[in-house]
Amino acid sequence: MELGPLRVLTVLLCLPPVFTGLFISMDQPTLSIQKSVLTITTNDTLNITCSGQRAVYWSWPNNQSSAEKRLAVTGCSDGPFCKTLTLLRVIGNDTGDYRCLYGDSQAATTIYVYVQDYRSPFVTSVGDQLGIVYITENKTVVVPCLGTVSNLNVSLHAKYPEKVFVPDGKSISWDNKKGFTIPSHLISYAGMVFCEAKIDNESYQSVIYIVVVVGYRIYDLTMNPHYQVELAVGEKLVLNCTVRTELNVGIDFKWDYPSIKEKRATIRDLKTTAGEIKTFVSTLTIDSVNLSDKGRYTCAASSGRMNMKNSSYFIIHESPFIHLEKMENVVEMKLGDTVSIPVKFKGYPSPEAKWYKNGKVMNANHTIKLGYTLVITDATEKDAGNYTVVLTNPTNKMQKRHTFTLLVNVPPQIGENALMAPVDSYKYGSTQTLTCTIYAVPPPAAVLWYWQLEEECTFSPLKVRLGANPYACRKWKVISERKGGNQVEIKQRVVTIAGKTKTVSTLVIQAANVSALYRCMATNRAGSSERVISFHVTRGLEINLQPRSQLTEKDNTSLQCTADKFTFEKLSWYELSALASQTPFGGLPMPVCKNLDALQKLNATVSNTNGENVTLELILRNISLQDGGDYVCIAQDKKAKTQHCLVKHLTVQEPMAPTLVGNLENQTTNIGETIEVSCTV
Repeated sequence: MELGPLRVLTVLLCLPPVFTGLFISMDQPTLSIQKSVLTITTNDTLNITCSGQRAVYWSWPNNQSSAEKRLAVTGCSDGPFCKTLTLLRVIGNDTGDYRCLYGDSQAATTIYVYVQDYRSPFVTSVGDQLGIVYITENKTVVVPCLGTVSNLNVSLHAKYPEKVFVPDGKSISWDNKKGFTIPSHLISYAGMVFCEAKIDNESYQSVIYIVVVVGYRIYDLTMNPHYQVELAVGEKLVLNCTVRTELNVGIDFKWDYPSIKEKRATIRDLKTTAGEIKTFVSTLTIDSVNLSDKGRYTCAASSGRMNMKNSSYFIIHESPFIHLEKMENVVEMKLGDTVSIPVKFKGYPSPEAKWYKNGKVMNANHTIKLGYTLVITDATEKDAGNYTVVLTNPTNKMQKRHTFTLLVNVPPQIGENALMAPVDSYKYGSTQTLTCTIYAVPPPAAVLWYWQLEEECTFSPLKVRLGANPYACRKWKVISERKGGNQVEIKQRVVTIAGKTKTVSTLVIQAANVSALYRCMATNRAGSSERVISFHVTRGLEINLQPRSQLTEKDNTSLQCTADKFTFEKLSWYELSALASQTPFGGLPMPVCKNLDALQKLNATVSNTNGENVTLELILRNISLQDGGDYVCIAQDKKAKTQHCLVKHLTVQEPMAPTLVGNLENQTTNIGETIEVSCTV
């Protein structure tokens, strides 16, 4: 090669490996120039020889396409593994790393060469036109304005708007081998930037770099349809994979699906932008699926720095079908509860569900929800019946049905618990009947009776108001254990009242001799209920009504309370107020004789003190409907100082106009005859 009369800078220095080991590893190639940095001037010739222990190769900066015409790599006489790089008429753009390396490993030796050109202090790009700087959020960006001179005073200019940044020794710096380093947020607003150097009051600019803000964040990736999807052979499969990202993000989609080797699917990608969100949609389509298309379909999206994937599973059926699984024939629930009865089936496509009750079409309302699950809330007895669900395949109209019986179990309800119990004192020696009328579904298997002596129990008015059993006994005795109690007999019958079948259990007390408490208890599958009856036996105290006939408005009557004057004293008449007779919400009726605070004292006169008895008479004149109610006679035991109570309920009726019984008939008679006409009312 003819070099001509140019000034030649030639450094031929080939040293043995032992000596060169002072500078580089024995396994690395050695250079004829033992420097890491070499500075030359424009139009010089660069000549470097590389020697190694096996074949070596050269690489050099690719900043200027014209360098290929000025550069040559030739062998040398120093040995079989020796090559010399010669570059003629060097220019500033030849500045950069020159590397000698082995082809079979990463071992290399590098020298950085500055070609000083004060008329062009920056290394330009190959195109010598425009460069591009990519900016990522919260990162440091390097503007690659490399210098041909090492000690330049460089600043960075951004526009628009125009701003100038100078190295501050911290986050902003310039390196002749690397370029201008600056936090990305400082220039992310700019459209373009360039470096500027001042030499002898002259300003020199690098090429202009376009600023491109590059995003990477993927917000989410969704599949539609998602989860498990069912199709039949021959139907079309369409699956959308949607990715939402920040702006200036590129997405690379990759699909994986069962028939990917056969390439049965077609894939189409689409992107849109709305506000600060960029949306990418990749759609996978199989026009006519077969059984081999069953399986998982996975969509993966990558922005380079962030990856995300999701999947859907497809089940392929040979044909539409419905299969009902085993379900209950009888379903039981409790009154007031909520029940959910799912229809257990498999089918494709999803069948239509229609519900019937006792053969009639059902409609949903605020307590009944229909669908693949029948939901009944706050169940009543009317909800009991035979229910049928009919499933219909919308494609081939195939039908499957199932019928079951819904039983609404009602806990035992003892009717007398809701009634006022005015009588809890009974005349000594009398025969009395205590009754528990029970309604329950299903009916109670048995009604059990218990008893306990009155003195073994206590009474709590507070529990009455709370709806709880107010009596507390130490231990209830079974009714068959009669020692110390009254002689009793139990009778039980089933009756129909207002269309409902009820169990009536009666306890007949042959002779009221002992004060006691009696308890009836009924139990079924839905629960249990009880009634406690106070049976207080009073001796030597009774109430008589005069006259004994039915009372109507404007009648006069008297109530006579007669007591043994050797046993009782302080007889008084009281009336139970209408307000006190009302049952509190959620509570039980208060026994009259346990509710003495609610009594109003009445004026009465002692009408008789003859013999062994004393009578206190309460006279009521010109009575009205408002005078009806409970009247209470209270007497105090002279020895025990305890109060005894008797109650008489007074019923007052409205006067009724007379009505004829039978029809009057016309009669014909002669003058002077006697005739009798009767009018029965």
